[in-house]
Amino acid sequence: MKRILLTWVTVILNIITLNAQNKTIHNCRIVVPINNNYAKSDSLHDIMKRYVKTGLPGIVMAVYSEKDGWWAGAEGYANIERKRPMENCDLQYLQSVSKTYMAVAIMQLKEAGKINLDAPIKKYLPAKYTGIVKNAAAITVRMLLNHTSGIPEYSTDPGFVAYVMEHPAHKLTTEFVIGTIKGKEPMFAPGSKHVYCNTNYELLAVIADAITGDHAAYIAKHIFEKLGLRNTFYRNDPDYLHYPNLTDSYWDVLNTGKPANISAIQRANVASYIGDDGIVCTPVDAVKFLKG
Repeated sequence: MKRILLTWVTVILNIITLNAQNKTIHNCRIVVPINNNYAKSDSLHDIMKRYVKTGLPGIVMAVYSEKDGWWAGAEGYANIERKRPMENCDLQYLQSVSKTYMAVAIMQLKEAGKINLDAPIKKYLPAKYTGIVKNAAAITVRMLLNHTSGIPEYSTDPGFVAYVMEHPAHKLTTEFVIGTIKGKEPMFAPGSKHVYCNTNYELLAVIADAITGDHAAYIAKHIFEKLGLRNTFYRNDPDYLHYPNLTDSYWDVLNTGKPANISAIQRANVASYIGDDGIVCTPVDAVKFLKG
């Protein structure tokens, strides 16, 4: 999984998007004091320039250390077609790092006495999902958090993959995503092994919804607001994946050195998942979260 380092590097290769308007998101600014004399700034810029020269559309990086404070830098483009330069304030997709935020929310609910990590997930899951997940009475919340549940992976199911490839710009419902595993045998007995699985965090989001009424609103209030993450967004409004500062997505699907702009596909993909994906933010905000 992602190491908890106070350094965040976002590389725009397969995964980035943007609305065609040339605006900025509300009050988008770097809200930390940037140390222009950061000891390794030249080396970091050289690294980013080197990777841009190899074909990455753009790179943006934020770093924090107790000794030197904050530094942030960017190279390349947020949009190749219009030659829009990448900037520190551009929003980036966190993809699976979004799971870390979901885990924090669950741990906060545990601290508040609203969830027992060692209780079976059947206690918290809505009825429409308990019939889908085999062993729901034996799998605990903790097993979802640490990927020891044995629940099948939705994203590698052949039927799921086929549907996504045939409908690449279609936004999927949570019911469809989780429904993919219906009737599937567990990968292993609950608690007996560890296998990273996106389905675990889809279910954690559903559980958090059942407890809070809206897990995304809970995360915004209890994580984003508390840490002052003003440039971090997750399902906060229907248009959040069309914010103008969200960088474009590119995929060199034919390995020709000419990546195609797949922003529409990326937006639909990210909009389809809860708990295991969905957060966009600036690199500085990502580091602020890790610090917090």
